[in-house]
Amino acid sequence: MKKNLAILLSVAMLLTLTPFMKVDAAEKRFNMTYLFSNSADDPIKYINNTNNALDQVNPKYFQILDDGTLDIVIPANSKTLIDEMHNRNIKVVAFLANNWAKGEKMFTNSEKIADQIVKAINDHNLDGINIDVEGLGSAYRDQFTDFIRILNEKMPAGKSLSIAVAPNPWGTDKGWQGFYDYQALGKYVDYLFIMTYDEKGGGSKTSGPNASKSFIEKSITYALKYVAPEKVVLGIPFYGRVWNMEDVKDTENQNTNKVLGESISLYQIPSLLNTFQVQVVYDKETESVKGTFTVAPGGPEFKLKSWVPPLKPGTYEVWFENNESLKAKLSLVQKYNLKGVGSWSLGQEDPAIWSDFRLWLDGLDFKDVGANHWALNSIAFVKEKQWMLGKNSVSTFKPADSLTRAEAATILVRVLNLGLKEESSSPYTDVGSSHQWAAANIEIVRQHGLMKGVGATTFAPGKALSREEMAVILERLIGDQFPESTQSKVMFTDQNNISDWAYPSIVRMSENYIFSGYNDGSFKPKNQINRAEMAALLERISKYFPE
Repeated sequence: MKKNLAILLSVAMLLTLTPFMKVDAAEKRFNMTYLFSNSADDPIKYINNTNNALDQVNPKYFQILDDGTLDIVIPANSKTLIDEMHNRNIKVVAFLANNWAKGEKMFTNSEKIADQIVKAINDHNLDGINIDVEGLGSAYRDQFTDFIRILNEKMPAGKSLSIAVAPNPWGTDKGWQGFYDYQALGKYVDYLFIMTYDEKGGGSKTSGPNASKSFIEKSITYALKYVAPEKVVLGIPFYGRVWNMEDVKDTENQNTNKVLGESISLYQIPSLLNTFQVQVVYDKETESVKGTFTVAPGGPEFKLKSWVPPLKPGTYEVWFENNESLKAKLSLVQKYNLKGVGSWSLGQEDPAIWSDFRLWLDGLDFKDVGANHWALNSIAFVKEKQWMLGKNSVSTFKPADSLTRAEAATILVRVLNLGLKEESSSPYTDVGSSHQWAAANIEIVRQHGLMKGVGATTFAPGKALSREEMAVILERLIGDQFPESTQSKVMFTDQNNISDWAYPSIVRMSENYIFSGYNDGSFKPKNQINRAEMAALLERISKYFPE
């Protein structure tokens, strides 16, 4: 065990103790949203609410008419939007829609429509096209795939081509789900946007979640049979649905003005809750929110949309998303390593969701690790691995806090999955109640020879680790993996600040390119390692640890 541990650490530590400078985080998860209805006329207003969480916006500039021809409607404000988004490093990918279950004649004009799309992309400096053709049946499956192939061949270099596809948790080749040949389409597009919502859609005679987590997950696993995860974008709804329960029970179709799964934008939910005495419960099984309420005759009125009558008297159910449910569903992006997420549609959401949306998407929910923190992805990685957790609370990581000796002991035990070699009493008298959480781990690293006390009976659990201390620990662990030293000194501009007891270790580690200095020629031996830096190091060396 000891020999294997030494070998493992000797390889792993080769990369851990390099100078702590800013490291570029891995690419963040992709986040796009459709611009439609609310956000169509004044998109920048709504984009400004997103807390810099977006990578792409999709305005509706193309429409397939019922006769199969292409209508291009690019509004006067488009240049302002496109220029402003490009200044913010946000791509503008227009989407093409049809009227539900209509426009199939487009496939007789595939070449012409593809040419028109490409010309508009070039003329208006768009970043690509998203095809959102819905409601056509499986009879048109091959024709649609061929249209996408033609469009792919004509697309200019650097422009993206993507498709919105129906979710298919049932794995059927019938109906409009059968219209989309995931495997064939995946060859021609940058990604598939899976519309993983409307599990219970408009007109549904049974109430339930708009997008339960299991429905979403089954849709993902079906897609991954045919396309790579980096080509899958998870769709989430910014709206819920409302049912009048008397209409649900009306099997004889006697009721009028039925409310069966009518949509309600998430930004309206707070108003609904304030208007009626809504009993809200979080349904953990579906990771969705359910509300029940009564509309009394002569009571306050509430309109789901400005152009429809107010809700009629009766009992109601409303299913919707909140921060907890969105966070749970975004976790599937991390679980299946998907490209990212997309939303329908901007302006329907409660603006409050954007405060932490990017953190949820990137697999992190620490309040003190912002979306632009250099170690964001590394912190998300170690949290997922359960190697480093929150500090002081589950919602704070304290990235700038120095790494203490107690924390380092605990992390080593978690990463290497170590246990006690033997039952024995700890010699350290200073591991008191304030560090009882780390007492067992401190004894484990002592028994395995990974860390020693600062004295015979003291461990100094709250003391921060310095670079020179880490060099000594490293040399103790892996020094026998290298030949004898060929030099007796190191050439750092601040080498006089290195402690005598650490000097030989730093010589040994620096000559083997394990522990080097900074760009200014210094070593900074007394510098303390902080928690963000430790997270980055752990991610960097993770490939050396067995699964």
